[in-house]
Amino acid sequence: MNIIVILFFSEFTVLNKIDFMKSEMPALVPFALPEVSEAAAKGSLREVYADIRQVMRLPMVNLIYRHLATQQATLERVWNALRPHFASGAVDTAAAQLRSEVESIVKAMEVAPRGSRSSPPSFEPAILEVVEAYLLGNSQNLVALSALLLARGAPASADGNGNSAYATLPYPQPQPQPQPLRPLPDFRDLDDVTRARIHRLNRVADEPEPAVVASLYRHLALWPQSLAAAEDLLEELEQRNTLRNARDATVAAARELLMQQPLQLSALGDEFNRSFGRTLGHFATVTIPKMLPIGTALLLSWRTPPAIP
Repeated sequence: MNIIVILFFSEFTVLNKIDFMKSEMPALVPFALPEVSEAAAKGSLREVYADIRQVMRLPMVNLIYRHLATQQATLERVWNALRPHFASGAVDTAAAQLRSEVESIVKAMEVAPRGSRSSPPSFEPAILEVVEAYLLGNSQNLVALSALLLARGAPASADGNGNSAYATLPYPQPQPQPQPLRPLPDFRDLDDVTRARIHRLNRVADEPEPAVVASLYRHLALWPQSLAAAEDLLEELEQRNTLRNARDATVAAARELLMQQPLQLSALGDEFNRSFGRTLGHFATVTIPKMLPIGTALLLSWRTPPAIP
């Protein structure tokens, strides 16, 4: 049965129901989405994490997999189901096309180059590498994991694990492993000013009370000047309402693209849907469609040298 991929999500941290709109300095720290960090992974889970990084060609394991790892058997079932579609190149092909579509959408927004409104920060390569890594992982996971959501109406696989295609697709040749990113900071270790800025950024192109906070912002907190530059850029785009429009256009573009390139997946079962379906469904409605154009806008702006007066 062919499954058309039309849903989206990425890696995020679930927020407590706190009205951050009322305070520039939230005193409470949001609860983190339960996860097993890469540093904490041991034994067979550590091996699964290493395989995810290798096959996806990423320098980190995205939060969704770390969250699924709180029930390791569930992570293994999900990865067994998805890995063949990464290995065949189907996910990469669709994800690359989607990134191209999103870039066209963002370029039409006339994103200003860095330094157009304030002094340009020093963008060391590591900052751009973080944004690039999230864009790659987000687009891949958008395609692959949204298929799991849509597959809820499909028949379950013969072995109940959703991995009927696992043995029939080739695996990629080993590739050089990207250098790991600097560790993702714990939200509780960030100062009030940084946390407040992250919450302001997270409201851009989102609902009035966002239910999740994008991990990209948390990672960029390692370089406070990058968060300040992001806020400067996104504030202007938000005032023009272009990011919300880009979010919606991303949904439409992905739907059209992935109707033409469906993935074939079997359902993972009612238990999976009860445990993770609602969370993934929430990610699919707003957060990834907003973060793909936001990440693309940051790269387009930060890679462009400021104009010479």
